[in-house]
Amino acid sequence: EADPGSQAWLNGELVDLATTAENRHHRLRFVHQDLGLFLELSAVDNLALRSEFIVDPVRRIRWKAQAEVTQELLGRFGLDLDLKMPLAEVTPVQRTVVAIAAALVGWEGGPGLLVLDEPTAVLPPQDVARLLEIIRGVRDRGTSILYVSHRLDEVFEIANRVTVLRGGRVVQTRPVAGLTTQTLAELM
Repeated sequence: EADPGSQAWLNGELVDLATTAENRHHRLRFVHQDLGLFLELSAVDNLALRSEFIVDPVRRIRWKAQAEVTQELLGRFGLDLDLKMPLAEVTPVQRTVVAIAAALVGWEGGPGLLVLDEPTAVLPPQDVARLLEIIRGVRDRGTSILYVSHRLDEVFEIANRVTVLRGGRVVQTRPVAGLTTQTLAELM
């Protein structure tokens, strides 16, 4: 029997979270706090590694087409960066947006769940507002977002509902409307 913590329901369908990445549900995507990017590589390489490289009939990479696809995808998030630059040389918010774009490669929105684990943890304050704007855009295109955060101001800014967990168990789920910071802190 499966561990109850390794299963979840997504749009009425049971998802086994303990399966390998290849077998995981196609409407469940994650951006972990460490972002899971190869900082020595460019945005083009990182996005292609998440999906696949565009190749010609003899299996040579079509770099121009690959760069165009990357530019188009990053453009959806309002991100304009030097596609040849290693991600180690771009800003933290740009890396976070690349990680979100990489998680959503091949997914054109609609029902599904994007899990963001402390996405603003390493961002300077001036970049937090920009990232929250991007997250709202993803949400507004129909994607549900599970936003893990200890920053209550961000929760109030982007969430519709909040679930407080303590010791791995649900304490309570409430609509954000009508909830105060003090009430939420008490639940935590």
